[in-house]
Amino acid sequence: MAEEVEIVSAEDVKPGEIAKKMTFGGEEFEVLFAKGNPGKTREELDSLIRAQRIAEKALYEVLPLLKPGAVEREIAAELTYRMRLYGAEANSFDPIVVTGAKSSMPHGVPGDEVIKSGDFVTMDFGCLKNGYCSDMTRTVAIGSATDEMRNVYCTVLEAQKAGIAVARPGVTGAEIHNAGAKVIADAGYGAYFGHGFGHGVGMSQWGAYALAEEGKSAEEIIQHYFTNVDIIQMW
Repeated sequence: MAEEVEIVSAEDVKPGEIAKKMTFGGEEFEVLFAKGNPGKTREELDSLIRAQRIAEKALYEVLPLLKPGAVEREIAAELTYRMRLYGAEANSFDPIVVTGAKSSMPHGVPGDEVIKSGDFVTMDFGCLKNGYCSDMTRTVAIGSATDEMRNVYCTVLEAQKAGIAVARPGVTGAEIHNAGAKVIADAGYGAYFGHGFGHGVGMSQWGAYALAEEGKSAEEIIQHYFTNVDIIQMW
């Protein structure tokens, strides 16, 4: 049993702050609270935006490298390098760079697959600045795109716009998700939309809100700090 126990109210603890030091079996441990922090101060918003701008700068420099013969894991490494070069403290998560059939996976893992002409390449990445995460997903076509590829891409884009259009104070994550999901379903791709529309971000890559069809966080009311597209990832 623990030799020392003290009840500490989470309301008195800031996100990530040490709530209590205790010992167990002669070892000392730090007990942390992970409080939700859905609203953002102006300073926090500025850190989120700075993290996003770093990721965008890395993307712009990596785009010319996306050509036939490039390798998924090499592009992932280039994104990481450039984000750190421009001031990132770390990655928000391991970057995802996938091509071909793998680009249909929401959370694929970059490997030794070689990019080919006519492929889609999907990149999902982000970085930390002042302890706050960015998270963005971008898909590009290499060389050319078929009519079906263009249709799928444009469908996702219109779904993103539909979700953004309803994102405002007072709506739920589920409402935002459903607005985008309807566009995808109406286009005939509803069976392939197997994940949430997006999520909040903050000190973790997922933040406090899930923009999903159902579930507890999906029913949370979105606060005004989450209406800025810079701080909501749209797949």
